[in-house]
Parts: sequence; structure tokens; C-alpha cells
Amino acid sequence: MVVTGGPIARRAAVVHALRVLSASGWAEYLVLRGSVVLKAWLGELAREPADIDFVVTGGLGADGLPTWEVDEGALVAGVVAALTDDPVPGLRADQIEVDDINGYYGYYGYYGYPSGVPPRRSGTRISAPLPHGFQEERPEQQSGARRQPPVTRLLFPYGVGDERDVLQVDLAFGERMLEAPVVVEIPPLGTRMLAATPVLSLAWKVHWLLNDVPARGKDLYDAVLLAEHMPVPLARLCDLLVRLDDLEVVRMLRPNQVDWDRFRAQHPHIEGDARSWLNRLGAALADN
Repeated sequence: MVVTGGPIARRAAVVHALRVLSASGWAEYLVLRGSVVLKAWLGELAREPADIDFVVTGGLGADGLPTWEVDEGALVAGVVAALTDDPVPGLRADQIEVDDINGYYGYYGYYGYPSGVPPRRSGTRISAPLPHGFQEERPEQQSGARRQPPVTRLLFPYGVGDERDVLQVDLAFGERMLEAPVVVEIPPLGTRMLAATPVLSLAWKVHWLLNDVPARGKDLYDAVLLAEHMPVPLARLCDLLVRLDDLEVVRMLRPNQVDWDRFRAQHPHIEGDARSWLNRLGAALADN
């Protein structure tokens, strides 16, 4: 699909989807993170959200792991049904896509979908339904390599007239919530939802910067804003990073390892190069 929708329509779609999901029976399992939460905390300083990012959890133990299992297939089907029953204006329900990424497959064979039409799946898929929790090794992943938590990506195409766009909702299963979520009010409607804390949000951003190849410019930008405006004790951040990555040391990140040019092309109003933003991040963390 050619995306031609503007920021106002996308903002309205995100606001609508959050309102619907906050009122659904699945809200207690959905913990917001990413640009939507940063926008609520930091206002105009934060990037305009391009998608909605949830961690799915069924209650948390002291180790940050869920205290009970969430039925992944039922939750995904429920989220799709909620956003189809009360749709974004111009939703093209017959073009909804469900995509398993990070090498995990097989959550959808047992559940029905709105209008009796299963959402399409993008990319290469295993055709036969697999048991819940089945993990398929990615061809490029070395045996014994660290796995990323399974993520289900929902794509909701919508549009009116010539204006078209896609609302993306990511659902991360099996992510460790190392701090209990907080309640955040999402503007402009004051929609109340669970969200990751500022310190865990920053830890995830730094974790992704250190692990993604290349590191993404948006994660560097977000990390700087969090570190500068929502100070986190450095010792606490390092503790979370070690627990997230099972590391004894935190690696160094160099400017040429950040895909900053692509980020700047999408956000030309943001000044400075990757080195200057890494320096800002280091300075902000050192002051905490």
C-alpha cells in the first residue's frame, strides 16, 4: 500500500485505537511503551508516534516474569476484534495483516476473526498451525544466540478518499517487565493505560541501541530526551541493562554504529549528528 496519510490523520488513528483498547477487556494485559508514552510525558519534545507498542503481561512476579500465562492467540484475536468493531475511520478490514516477527510463529490457527476473514500474513510463514508457544529458529540466527521476545505486529490499513495510511500495533510476548507498570494518561483524551516506567523505558532504549545493528536513530533521540528530562540514577540503569542482557559489562556504542542519517531524513528539524547526541546521552547519564 502507498502511504499518503498525513500526521493529523495518523495522530487521530492512534488516539482512537488507544481509547478503544483502554475500554476493552484486554487493557489489563497491555503495557504501553515507546513513542506514545514519551509523547504523554514530554509533550512537543517527543517524536510524533508512528505506531503503538505494547508489552503483553499477565501480572508480574519479583523476577519481572508473568505470574500467569496469557493466551496469546485469544489476545491477538481480541485486539483485532476490538479495533474492527469500533474501527478507525476508513478501516479496510479485509486488508488487516497479522505478522509474527523475531522468528516466532503459530498463534492464530485456532481463533476466528471479524467477518470470518482471517487477517493476511506478510512474509514467509509456516502454513500449518502450531501449538501455542512454539518457537521456530530463524535461519540467520546462530544456535545458542540470544532470542528476542516474540512480537506480533498488527497492521490496520485505513483511509478516506486519496488519503491512506497504516496503523501499526506491536504486541511483545515474553518481555521481562523489570519494574511494575504505572498508569499514564494519554493526551488529548486523557486515556488511562498501563505503561512502562521512565527508568525501564530508558533501559530498553539503551538496550536496543547496544544490540541493534545498526542502532536506530529514533532510539538514540528518545534515550537522550528521557535521560535529560526524566533523570534516572545511573546505577539503577546499569543494573537493569545487566539484567535485560545477562551481561557483566555494558558495551560501547560508536557514532558510526547509529543509523542517524535515516532518522534525520525523517525528522529534518532535529539538529546535530550522532556523535553530538551520544555525547548528550553520556552527559545526561553522568549527571544522574
